[in-house]
Amino acid sequence: MNIEIDIHTSTKGTKLIEGDRIEQTVVAAIRKSFDLRSYKVGLFLVEPANPNPRSESSLVSLRRKMRLANELGILKQARVFPYNTPLEEFNQAIDEINKSSDIAGVIVQLPLPQHLLPSRYNIDLQKDIDSINPENDIWRICATAEATMRLLIAYQNNIKKIALLGARGFVGRHIGKGIQRSQLGNLTQIEYDDSLSLLKYCDTIISAVGQPNLIQADNLGKNTDFGIDVGNTRVNNEFKGDFDYKSIDGLFKYLTPVPGGMGPLEMVIVAERLVRNAIQPDFKVNLLAK
Repeated sequence: MNIEIDIHTSTKGTKLIEGDRIEQTVVAAIRKSFDLRSYKVGLFLVEPANPNPRSESSLVSLRRKMRLANELGILKQARVFPYNTPLEEFNQAIDEINKSSDIAGVIVQLPLPQHLLPSRYNIDLQKDIDSINPENDIWRICATAEATMRLLIAYQNNIKKIALLGARGFVGRHIGKGIQRSQLGNLTQIEYDDSLSLLKYCDTIISAVGQPNLIQADNLGKNTDFGIDVGNTRVNNEFKGDFDYKSIDGLFKYLTPVPGGMGPLEMVIVAERLVRNAIQPDFKVNLLAK
């Protein structure tokens, strides 16, 4: 079963892809078609040793997933672990969720402390709906990367050369895997310490660095068409993306905003995977370019 969702965009200047509206439409369609009330999603968070912008972004993502569960009517089994939780204890908690027949998915929120990283290999591949198990060949890429791929597929007629910033990070690696597998366009992978001059030759720019206002107008070329901003960093009580939106206003044809862009689209994929595990294995959300 597929549902097709038009990609909502603003109408003036650069068309901002309104992820919030897309998420709301998908959640409403799922609630109308499926009853998930007898299923659960497991959510694990390990407290950071020292709070930092990345851990704050992770906490926001977890809260969004908890809200999504409420909206879908699915039960939450959320646990918060101290930073110094022993690996054996953490693995035992994962084992319990793996064996539970009413758990439709488990999300272990990143980042994890170094000593708990081996636990990723212990997550059941089918239930690992955010694909943090390096051996996951079922979902293959994380929810944010899959949401990115759905956008790229929707606008593939506009794509020739893709720049991916932050390709060594977790999300960046997964996006790179998705692009290389799909062969959507020529891919240039750029790290934060590389020259951003390479962006001038690309029509599609994806940034997963987590550095506010990294991409400025003078980094862009004349043929810039599509911008996907995966960055989400807290600055003075508000969240900023990797693009400097004031500087680049009007330079992209399509752009995902922060907030309200990729975060909600990540939730669309999480919801899709929960439905597939719980009730409808062939369920898929197709995004259609308008």
